[in-house]
Amino acid sequence: MRWKLLFAVLFGLLLLGVTAGSASALQVGDLSNNQLEAFRSSFQLHERALNSEFLKWYNTHYGRLSKSLNQKELTKIFAEFLKEDPIALRELREIIKIQRSVIDLGLTHQSDIVTRFNIQQKSYYTTSITTGYNCYGYCSREQVRVTINYLKVHVVRWDITYGEVDKFNWLYTGSKAQEFYDKWGSIGINSGYAIAIIGFGTTLIKFPNPVSIAIGAALTATGLTITYEGSEMLSYYESTNWQYIWMVLENDYYYPWVPLYNMASTFTAYGYNEQTGKKYVFLPRMEIPGVVGLTNEAIAGAISKVAHDWVNAHGTGWIPVA
Repeated sequence: MRWKLLFAVLFGLLLLGVTAGSASALQVGDLSNNQLEAFRSSFQLHERALNSEFLKWYNTHYGRLSKSLNQKELTKIFAEFLKEDPIALRELREIIKIQRSVIDLGLTHQSDIVTRFNIQQKSYYTTSITTGYNCYGYCSREQVRVTINYLKVHVVRWDITYGEVDKFNWLYTGSKAQEFYDKWGSIGINSGYAIAIIGFGTTLIKFPNPVSIAIGAALTATGLTITYEGSEMLSYYESTNWQYIWMVLENDYYYPWVPLYNMASTFTAYGYNEQTGKKYVFLPRMEIPGVVGLTNEAIAGAISKVAHDWVNAHGTGWIPVA
């Protein structure tokens, strides 16, 4: 029973995440093998329960389980199943929480971890940027990178993809980092931070206008002040020894066919310190607000499209901005 207590404490910390005014969250380096195994055991427990519910429901509604279900048929049946079985929906929610935590902890670069938690990357390629940190201004660079992690659940003999986490990265080194920092410090309204979070519009990644409007609305809703944003950026930039600024925007997109009532798609933005693994939060994870007549799903879907267009064209490695 000890691992259950351990998991409860660990998972509670993860669900709290990083709040406004906090400079760090639980990091992968803090986890022991026993704690990872507790994650895995809980994940398997919820997935088995979901499978059991699905088999009972399917046998009641359709009789013998067909071997010839294609993905479209399976998706339709699975959505129907979730709408009618609140226990199953609860189990899926628990699975989502664990998968989300695995991604938050930066474990997706480990292929065995990704496989064990049914997270699939669209593609994987990365270039180390560590050598660029000690450039002291003479190797100023701006680089961008996009990764996509698909969220899956294994049901009987099928893998069902129910969502994805899109991660946009902007890395500024040398004088480019100082330039970004100076611009950030001159911002006086939330809409300005929204534009800053997605690269001040200067990078190769272009978002539709409703995305920056939604980020601005979310910042307003959090009640975070200009003083907080400035102080958090100062703490973050100082933590990198004034060498780089690595901004991240994450889009947690749950596909519209999944009936996750009261669990809408979310996003978050933070500065990342690779040496310590700490995240300095500028937009706490929250539901993406509907704006300009567009729903939460529509805006999350628009962000997803930007991610897929980028990865299809450039892959998931670091790309320099001309």
